[in-house]
Amino acid sequence: MNRLTTHLLLLAVLVLLGLVAWFEPGREPPAAPTRLLAVDPAAITAVHIEPADADAIVLERAGEQWWLRAPVVTRASGHRIEELLRRLTEARSLGTFAAPPDERERYGLTTPALRLTVDGHTIAFGGSTPIDSRRYVLVDGTLHTISDRLYYRLTGGFATFVSDRLLPDGAKIAALELPGLTLRSDQGRWQPEPAPESGSADAVAALVEGWRAARALEVLPGGRSSSEQVHVTFTGSETPVAFHIIKRTPELMLARPDLGITYRLPPSAADDLLTLPSANP
Repeated sequence: MNRLTTHLLLLAVLVLLGLVAWFEPGREPPAAPTRLLAVDPAAITAVHIEPADADAIVLERAGEQWWLRAPVVTRASGHRIEELLRRLTEARSLGTFAAPPDERERYGLTTPALRLTVDGHTIAFGGSTPIDSRRYVLVDGTLHTISDRLYYRLTGGFATFVSDRLLPDGAKIAALELPGLTLRSDQGRWQPEPAPESGSADAVAALVEGWRAARALEVLPGGRSSSEQVHVTFTGSETPVAFHIIKRTPELMLARPDLGITYRLPPSAADDLLTLPSANP
């Protein structure tokens, strides 16, 4: 047997040993990670978030629209809720073990920090592990540990679920009362009061359209009152919606004290929403 043949045989033996070590014949493959909640996110229609130290948050879906039902009633951000549900239904248990009721206090589950109920399934969030900061959760009587990211997504308060749109989709504005200027719709034509010295019907329409399309950069909890306000009246309603102007620069801040929220808008929004385009500097 020459040297080349010997080397080839040794190489074949090494490859065979490597394959044996890799596939480990006779050993059972590891079990697939357990999903925390085996629910189709598209089928979920109700979400209840009950923090131990704050008001409960109730989210419900009606058709294609998500609504915040408590602690206030307003349209919710479907995008944020669907992202939450996706993360929830994709969450994997990092460990499971029995937790009799008389032992749950050690896991912070006698009085959970937060309860999440999704279409009748309840997840109780307890304390976190001391070493790797995993969160203890109780689901249908079984104790799990999971990543802590889901818990912190649920503790941002109700304002995080409010729609970032200032006005409802498809809203029909009948009147827009701004500081120093009122716009009223008369059979589809906008009548400014007082009539501006310069400007056009297109400028008025652009201002109204700006309100229809306005989105906040962020919705914050808390809504202070201000003497400077904007009133928006919708077709078919006699009660206007009041936006309180908290500040104009460096960003426009509009509060809804009735909802307990404040919209943070970009710096350009003060000109876009509070003045006719022709009057902008």
